[in-house]
Amino acid sequence: MAENRKRRIDDAGEKIGGARKDWARERMAKSDVDEMTDAERVEHINKDNVWPKPDYAALVAAGMSREAAAQIKVIRDRTARTPAVSRKRPHSTTLLWYYETLSAVGRQLEACKTIEEVRRVNDLIEESVGRRSDRQYWASEGQFRFHAITKGRYSPLYCVYDDAAKIASLLNQGFPDDVPAWRRGHVVKRYSGRADFVIVKGRSLVKSGFETEDAALAWLKESWEAARASSNKTENVKKVPDRPHLDHIERIGLPDRRGGEDVSPQTFIDVFGFRGVEFGEWLPDDERQLVLNHGYDALMDLADVIGFTPGQLSLGGELSLAFGARGNGGSHSAHYEAGRRVVNMTRITGAGLLAHEWGHALDHVLGMGSNAHMEIPSLTGWRTRLVDCRKVLAHRGDDVVNSAQALLTAIYYRPKTRDEAIEEAQDRVAAFTRSVESHETAIANHRSKAEQAGTKSNEAWLKKVTKGMKGQQDSLEFWKRALEHACAKTEFDDFGTKSSQYVQEAVKISGADGYWARPNELFARAFESYVTEALKETGASSNYLVAWADARFYPEELYKGNPYPSGDELARLVSRFESLMAACVTLVPDRSVVPPLVANGTNAPRL
Repeated sequence: MAENRKRRIDDAGEKIGGARKDWARERMAKSDVDEMTDAERVEHINKDNVWPKPDYAALVAAGMSREAAAQIKVIRDRTARTPAVSRKRPHSTTLLWYYETLSAVGRQLEACKTIEEVRRVNDLIEESVGRRSDRQYWASEGQFRFHAITKGRYSPLYCVYDDAAKIASLLNQGFPDDVPAWRRGHVVKRYSGRADFVIVKGRSLVKSGFETEDAALAWLKESWEAARASSNKTENVKKVPDRPHLDHIERIGLPDRRGGEDVSPQTFIDVFGFRGVEFGEWLPDDERQLVLNHGYDALMDLADVIGFTPGQLSLGGELSLAFGARGNGGSHSAHYEAGRRVVNMTRITGAGLLAHEWGHALDHVLGMGSNAHMEIPSLTGWRTRLVDCRKVLAHRGDDVVNSAQALLTAIYYRPKTRDEAIEEAQDRVAAFTRSVESHETAIANHRSKAEQAGTKSNEAWLKKVTKGMKGQQDSLEFWKRALEHACAKTEFDDFGTKSSQYVQEAVKISGADGYWARPNELFARAFESYVTEALKETGASSNYLVAWADARFYPEELYKGNPYPSGDELARLVSRFESLMAACVTLVPDRSVVPPLVANGTNAPRL
């Protein structure tokens, strides 16, 4: 702590605070939930934090049967990771119910010893959350509390017939001991009446004919290792886009913002209106000064690009700024924290993301105050795609609403060309023609067989198939007319829209979590591109503000997809962002209390 006392540059303004990021194997407490903002509840209230994965081996060692532990695992696996958004209540309320119900579920289940006790927990939880205490079942709040943990239609606690097969599979694999990756999901068994052992995965037979169980397991392990070795070959494997660290920070073609003077944390509060400025515990003074200076220059550049005054960049005083803090140094350690409205920048080597993170903040803050029931009120829907943002942003006025909706549409769609419209119509005409011909052939064959056999045709079947054919004929006629209309138009006419290349590329890059195609990420990267293009117009660059946000850095031969828009789509997005920024200028108050620094240092910053 002696180092802290020697700090020359320290945090300023409001203490940002916030929920801790990792509960690991420790359960989230009610006091944790009470201290969270609504946005933090969205981020942190999930299955792994509320009911951390149990140590099933330890539970069995303490006296729980293996069957009971396996049933608990099956129940936990089919519990919702997070609750669904309801249109009937604020999502913060649903999250609280999810926490209360799942906490009770975890405690009750882990106190069981037998599988019979596990299967009685469903009734106990229903009673404890009030579902059965209210005679008006469908009107009771208890049922909604109970269903907050449900994934699909049925309670995860309701033990169904299929559970027996899942439990048997787990026990066959050695549960609760750690199951090696090569054996997961596979069961080795010998069916009644057969002499050989077989390998089964789910309901599929993988391989049969093994003389012993050990032989089957040896084959399974060898096959898994061979498949893995094959998949690890790197020849011609395309990469997911990455953002290289910057070798150095540079600004080209832009004015001197500080006249060589250093800025202080208080400058960011006085000039930009941020609520607070925070530093990472291990960020030394010399680097603190560097990121302050670069951050100040970049923010001034951003204000010029989007047409804001410096005092509007805090979005009405909603934002705080953090440098080298609130992260773990990972690949995405620069981030926007919706729970506390904090733009987090990495240490100096991870610069180039300020525009991206400020884009996230704009997306979020525009949605704040909305009456719409959402996880994170925002222009984009945050992680859940929003087709129409006009209701969410209704409180922001018509100019913002209309420009935001036009931008959202430009992110997801592009105009269809005449050639594409003609090609689509031709494909549909060909497909429906084949379908009609198939129906006609089926009807003719049926009647012919009946006639040859001297029996009556199946009139019910004929009626059903004829009705289906009529639908296909109607669709065929529709697409024939569409083809005629498309051919009659010029290339300057409207042919509708189709999914944007920007979104298609993002989907190609995204893994199971869909990160690159999340609505808020699409918005933030599009905002980066807008800032990059605006700087390019004057031959300028500001790489602490934005770097690598250009489609040309991600060639098709090297990468799975391109994370940034290009061509006509980029031009449309730039135009839509210009309109949105112009609408926001009249909406966002200026929170500065002193004017920006000038190059000659006449209003030098306070240190």
